[in-house]
Amino acid sequence: FPLYTEDDKVLTTLLILTYYQMQKKIIIGLVGHPGSGKDTVAEYFVKKYGFTHISTSDLVREYIKKNNLGGLERKNMSKTGTLIREKHGSDYLVSIALKNESPRLIISGIRAIREGEEIKKNGGYIVTLRASLETRYNLLSKRGRTSEGTFEEFKALDEKEARSADPNAQNVEGVMELGDFTIENDSTIESLYNQIDTIFQIIAAKF
Repeated sequence: FPLYTEDDKVLTTLLILTYYQMQKKIIIGLVGHPGSGKDTVAEYFVKKYGFTHISTSDLVREYIKKNNLGGLERKNMSKTGTLIREKHGSDYLVSIALKNESPRLIISGIRAIREGEEIKKNGGYIVTLRASLETRYNLLSKRGRTSEGTFEEFKALDEKEARSADPNAQNVEGVMELGDFTIENDSTIESLYNQIDTIFQIIAAKF
């Protein structure tokens, strides 16, 4: 029988390490207030780096339509998201997204603490997006998001969603505090893309 040499052992070890490295999954969770640029950031990750994007907001919209729970305005979306977490568990939406088998997965709309914790438990990273209230309101207004109401109404709803002691309710600022990286989206699109590239390079270097 042929002898199993030291060179063979080294080669086998390298092959095993390469295999497990290929099995590693890059998971990124995006958190930010409405209008902070989550969809823009996710789209860039998809187009440039081959990520699959799942939006928890889309999952909530599907739930509303399937169960005839009313319109898709922000207040009802927030209310229904809380209802889903109360009924199925505070990490339910993220758990659905994590079932996707893509080796590069980006999940946007992380709004509850347990959602952020579940991503990190699965080896993922939380990326926080920040933009001023005025910037976000103007952007949503340009997109025709009339359900946001006046600036004062937008501000009041923003403050309501920012913090909550209820584990099933929106706690955007609380999730932001779990962030591994922060993107400041108050400048140019080039600046935004540069920040994304830097974050991806740091994460990819760990795999």
